[in-house]
Amino acid sequence: MNHSHTSSFAAARVVTVLCGIAAVAGFVSGSSHGQDSALVALVSDTEDYLDVLHDGVSGDSAVVLRHIAQLWLILPDDIKHRVAEGDLALPPRAAQIRSDAGQTLVDWWRRQDPLPASPVNERLLEHVQRVQFAETHYVSDGHVTGLDARGEVYVRYGRPEREVVVRFDEPEFTDKLFQVGMVVDRSDFPENMFWRYGHIDGAGHYLFVKSDGEYRIAGTTELLPRRLRTGFTQGKRGQRRTEIALAAMRTIYRQLAAEAPVFLDRYSEVDNYISDSEMPGRVAARTLGEAFQRSVLDQDDDTQMQPGGEERPASEFVQRVITSSSLRDDQMAYQRDLLMPKTFTEVHRALPLLPVGVRTARFLERDGTTRTELYWGPVPGALRRTDLDEDYLLYVTTVHMDARYRRRAVNTRLIQVTDLPKGSDAVIPAQRDVLLGDTAMYNIAVQWDLYRLVRNQGGWAVPGQRLRVAADYMDSLSALDGSGKALEMSDLKPVMIWSAVELTGESEPYPYLQIDTDVPLGVYFEIYNLRYGRDDYTRYSVTYQISRRTEDGRMRQAPASVSTSYTGTRSREQQEVLLDLTDWKDAGLVDVRVTVHDLTAGRSATRSIAFELL
Repeated sequence: MNHSHTSSFAAARVVTVLCGIAAVAGFVSGSSHGQDSALVALVSDTEDYLDVLHDGVSGDSAVVLRHIAQLWLILPDDIKHRVAEGDLALPPRAAQIRSDAGQTLVDWWRRQDPLPASPVNERLLEHVQRVQFAETHYVSDGHVTGLDARGEVYVRYGRPEREVVVRFDEPEFTDKLFQVGMVVDRSDFPENMFWRYGHIDGAGHYLFVKSDGEYRIAGTTELLPRRLRTGFTQGKRGQRRTEIALAAMRTIYRQLAAEAPVFLDRYSEVDNYISDSEMPGRVAARTLGEAFQRSVLDQDDDTQMQPGGEERPASEFVQRVITSSSLRDDQMAYQRDLLMPKTFTEVHRALPLLPVGVRTARFLERDGTTRTELYWGPVPGALRRTDLDEDYLLYVTTVHMDARYRRRAVNTRLIQVTDLPKGSDAVIPAQRDVLLGDTAMYNIAVQWDLYRLVRNQGGWAVPGQRLRVAADYMDSLSALDGSGKALEMSDLKPVMIWSAVELTGESEPYPYLQIDTDVPLGVYFEIYNLRYGRDDYTRYSVTYQISRRTEDGRMRQAPASVSTSYTGTRSREQQEVLLDLTDWKDAGLVDVRVTVHDLTAGRSATRSIAFELL
């Protein structure tokens, strides 16, 4: 098969698979019958899509390039650099797609699954549905994505919280057009659309204006026809232009202020000026905070008298408002780009999130494989949100994946949460899950689903209303060195040491980041492959360091450290130590670093763990 045929085949598969996913997904969401078979088909189509993405991304067909450009809208920068050299947002062939781009995108998509307990990648499904909708309603031949600005925003964020059109058919405004003699017609005002994403961030609003047959993101002044942006002279024609521009800005900002409070001050400024101007020969008293502004309009020269006799022509006022509005629009666009995320998923909007603290620790089994332990627990108060005496069922799904995020094993267990202590700090004991058998890079995902516990007629506990959900990923975990030839140590396991007599390895795990310095916190770890000396003893030292860190990980001051030397008879050792944190109260983020030095072999191994001390 020649290259052109290969590209055409890849393009056809992209279209076919995407349409299949969207169609089956619509059936699943819209029908309660046959959903099991539809779900199987959806999973199959999703996997087929990943196969197409893996094999066909290197093709140079317009369909494939368009699809990758649509992905470009939501990809983080580090993934973009791994997918292509250059910017795919520019016209085709402005960027060179890398040879391993397909595998990179497949791995990334598998990592985006927000609910790993289900067989379907809901985020991938959501993206496909958004693309299908945008390609139906927001088409553009001028962008490499095949979408106009509305479509590109829709792919990133989905349906807006609020969608309105700024209209210019209000009677008050149309009357003004005819009263002063039409400088412009209603048809001169551009088609537009205003989208608000207040559920994502307060800065999330976009104004789209149609220009040259295509919608693009614009500022509010671009809602004015060009003839109403300049030419505010003192002659009669200039005065008519000024009056219509003021009336247009009032109707624009009145409608926008109802959707986003950030426009309220502009509306007030223009409305106050017009209201004062429409009362010739009278003194208007307006309250601004605790002060009063008094103004008088001279009908003959169309100027406003300010306190102290200062005159301000209407032409000067309208030009100043247009200039300042353009600057404010630029500032708002900058702030929006700063505060709005790269993309947003609505998968979790239906249910509140369950805050869960999670820690992981890797240990070396005697057969050379790695055992991974997960320590987790809902944060204090997260389970009981009311004073009601309720019981719960907590479903925990652990997904064990290889380095490419392909599922190796899925395990689900059920925890009954009964007789939960009353009070806002109610908490269950820290839980532990174990995964075995790793020898290379791997990934772990966990999902927690909290249900209200109800009893059926037989008295058995069954799940009732689904209350909260959470998911977390432990990415790019490396198996410990199981060769037996090098010094190795486990991760640091945070533990609560309640007894003065240390029970090595048996203390209660502590899964949270934050901790009070009064709590008896310790760390447990294991050492492997210590070398024996000529006297058949092992000799090693352990150094503990505690250092205060900034949020970006930099050390804020010299660490406090202590070292202890040991002599033993085993190549594998266990250590558990109580950390003295009494002098670190309110220290913020601290790093606990443990270094083991094999004094016989002259080798070292280091592990660290972070806490936020309160």
